[in-house]
Amino acid sequence: MAEFVREHLHETVRRNGDRMRWYPWHSAEYRYRHMIGVVDLAERIARHEDADVNVVRVAAVFHDAAKFEVKQEKHAEEGAWIAQKYLSRNGYPEPFIESVARVIRDHTREPNDGMPMESKVLIEADSIDKIGVAGATLMVMRLGYESRSHEEVPGIIDRVIKRGKSTVERMETETGKRIARERIERAKLMKSWFEDEI
Repeated sequence: MAEFVREHLHETVRRNGDRMRWYPWHSAEYRYRHMIGVVDLAERIARHEDADVNVVRVAAVFHDAAKFEVKQEKHAEEGAWIAQKYLSRNGYPEPFIESVARVIRDHTREPNDGMPMESKVLIEADSIDKIGVAGATLMVMRLGYESRSHEEVPGIIDRVIKRGKSTVERMETETGKRIARERIERAKLMKSWFEDEI
């Protein structure tokens, strides 16, 4: 499944290359790596939060499959459709396919009481992957692409820390909160080390 999504992302970039920006998170390979990270985080959270690990894992694989094909607000719906086609062609049972599709559609929404735990887990995993040292590094790379000064790095890391704290406030699972807090602490260390050096 992961290789199918990887190839799908690369093919989409080949077809729509003129739409792609040069930031790393607009590349097929970054999007694939993000997916791998989200799968790992989602599995970890699901195992501790009584969620269906198989549904969460498969939904995480496909959650951004349509990221480069349609506008941002439509990518969850399109990703669910891509997953449904793939799973159906490969003989998965209809109830499983519908569960996966729902979780993918939900991943861009705010968590609510009517959502299954699997949706909440994917939302949290997707958010966590963007904070901490990994999220800060991507933002710092952006400074370089934009030819901005390295003296802006502490402010950029502060933005990632602030986003991380906001993410934790919206989380419902204790596992997600714990992982997010660990990443925020690492980003704080990164900032302090950087400040010491400059």
